Amino acid sequence: MPPKKERSLDQDQEALPRLLLVDDSEAILALEKAALGATHRLETAMNGRLALASLGRQVPDAVILDLSMPEMDGDQVLVAMRHDPRLADVPVMVVSTESQRARDTLRLGADDFLPKPVTADELRRRVAALLEAAARRRAERLRPFLFFRCGPQALGLALEAVHVVTARPALQSLPQAPLHLPGFFDLYGQPVPVLDLCRRLGVQQDRSLVERKVVVMNLAGGALLGVEASEVWDPEGLSRPDVLDETSFTAPFEGLKGRLDCLARSGTRGLVPVLRTQALLDEDELAVLATSLARARAEAEG
Repeated sequence: MPPKKERSLDQDQEALPRLLLVDDSEAILALEKAALGATHRLETAMNGRLALASLGRQVPDAVILDLSMPEMDGDQVLVAMRHDPRLADVPVMVVSTESQRARDTLRLGADDFLPKPVTADELRRRVAALLEAAARRRAERLRPFLFFRCGPQALGLALEAVHVVTARPALQSLPQAPLHLPGFFDLYGQPVPVLDLCRRLGVQQDRSLVERKVVVMNLAGGALLGVEASEVWDPEGLSRPDVLDETSFTAPFEGLKGRLDCLARSGTRGLVPVLRTQALLDEDELAVLATSLARARAEAEG
């Protein structure tokens, strides 16, 4: 067995949440750094202009913000953040002696208010809650997909349509079925027919039987359908700008309008067609899908 790779200190540090601490008091910054430095990556700024300069260089996971500062106050920083699409969703906790003014910042878009003087324990607790709430909001806004590959063709499914992913099992034959339905297998007492999507799309399968996966999908009425895949990638959650409906389809995907759930922008894989599960049961739909995907691949490569 190969030796287990050890994580470096730099890798461990990179995994920590990044905070921007903004305060014109060196004593307050020292307290915040002492309280949060072991479990977060910290940047500091001693006035609002320096804070915006830091935010322009790198977006943090959260901002801990004083109000009264030289050159630019904290509430001005907050307003600028909420009007910047890059920073609009960054959680902000105001830490201030000015209780009423700080409460007013909640209407401007601050997420929390902590009155000074603060204790290290309370600061740690409130920052953890701030980051957890932001993570929940992000998760609620994301649309999850499972992406996979059939030969050269990357495809996707809405994650809620996926029942399970399994290694390609031995199949029992389906009498008189077409070649792209090589058989079925039993999954906890339920038969799962398997669609050889590479064959149906007319693309070359590049994995042996033992290397292939089967993505099992939920269909209407509780039925299941397996799609044979060359490779399956980890699920991804994508935000709204990365999910395109058919009104946004442009070349080479214009011919796929009405044939897909959507197009999803998936990291280094670019725009990936996301399939409608029920369309995989319709021979006419599959035929048009095969032709349209082949035309899109040729146009993209040409």
